[in-house]
Amino acid sequence: MLKRFLVPVLSIAFLAAVETSCVKRKFDEPPVNEIPVGNVKTIAQMKDTFTSNPIKFTSDISVYGVVTMDDRDGNIYKNAYIQDGTGGIVIRTLSSGGLYEGDSVRLYLKGTVLSMYGGVLQLDSVNVEKNIIKQATKKTVTPEVVTISQLNNSSNYNSKLIKLENVEFVASDLNKTWADAVGLSSANRTLTDCDGNTIIVRSSGYAKYAGNVLPSGNGSIVAIASEYNGTKQLYLREYSEVNMTGTRCTGVATLCDPVASVSENFTTASNNVDLQLSCWANIASIGSRLWRGRSGTDANGTHIQATAFGSSEQSKTFLISPVIAATGTNSLSFDSQVSFYTHEAMTVYISMNYDGTNLTTATWIPVSATIAGSSSGSSWVNSGVLPLFGYMPQGYTGSFVIAFVYEGNGATGQTTSFRLDNININ
Repeated sequence: MLKRFLVPVLSIAFLAAVETSCVKRKFDEPPVNEIPVGNVKTIAQMKDTFTSNPIKFTSDISVYGVVTMDDRDGNIYKNAYIQDGTGGIVIRTLSSGGLYEGDSVRLYLKGTVLSMYGGVLQLDSVNVEKNIIKQATKKTVTPEVVTISQLNNSSNYNSKLIKLENVEFVASDLNKTWADAVGLSSANRTLTDCDGNTIIVRSSGYAKYAGNVLPSGNGSIVAIASEYNGTKQLYLREYSEVNMTGTRCTGVATLCDPVASVSENFTTASNNVDLQLSCWANIASIGSRLWRGRSGTDANGTHIQATAFGSSEQSKTFLISPVIAATGTNSLSFDSQVSFYTHEAMTVYISMNYDGTNLTTATWIPVSATIAGSSSGSSWVNSGVLPLFGYMPQGYTGSFVIAFVYEGNGATGQTTSFRLDNININ
């Protein structure tokens, strides 16, 4: 009797085992990292908690906002800017990436530090994985249209997305690049409006647009407003947000109507102040040094000087005359002097196609002249009367400019100080 029931029982047990082995196993899922919301604050309310010392948040607090600038373009690194309806703030992240312009986020403050750097409040020690909860993407923040004067007179715009209209780069910055893309160093360039108000645009040498030449026209720029130790400055998000192709309102010196002659002895030049003369251009194509006024005690009195002495950068500075009408009998004369001679620092050029803005597209022809050098000591040297018609096409009836170009390099010891006076173009 036992044998009759043994096989069915074993068969049932076997089938049960087979059926159990065919059931798919449900793998364990990782626990969901729930980041609490806690007390919700606006960016302005968060900033108001700061007094004078850094604050490390230890409780559950959240701030909502939209990312207005990320570090993909290279102008900032391990930074991002976030803005809500009450203001903006820069956040310093522990690693680069993970936040993108247009991300709508919840910023969980626990573990982060609110501190002041260079006069701007920042949120430091932000872990993108632990402190950032994305809500949406591709959200647009409209920049607030402001003036340079508003930015210079208020800190309320710090870390906010703004737009300046009817602005242009100062003439002394034209033909420069936004930053040093070769040496990978940052640079400041100066924007001005039609009333003479100015503000710095700071760009990193790592920015994708660092090697681009500054626009020479008037127009608009969208940027993040900031400051450093009291100096207001702007950070460009991307090059496409610069639209400066209009007519300059401050003018360019050498776009004055042609004149018959020029006689300049620089008696109005201020000592140690960058030279500014009507219808003249004073432009640094490399570095930041310009021709400056210099008071003298000798017979020449007040004159101008260009030098790389005391600088650690390379310099190339153009002093360009007013536009002169060509007559076929034009001539040039000037006085020059050197001090602390280390190298031949100056060259004189003539150009018949300088457009007043772009140094690189003009043709610059060297003019042979007697110039102060190593053998002249501290004496002033007169160039003599230099005929200019030989540098022009025969029968030329257009116009031309004369450029006095100083080159030096403080980093390599080429620091000759070169001085000019009594320039006459007839």
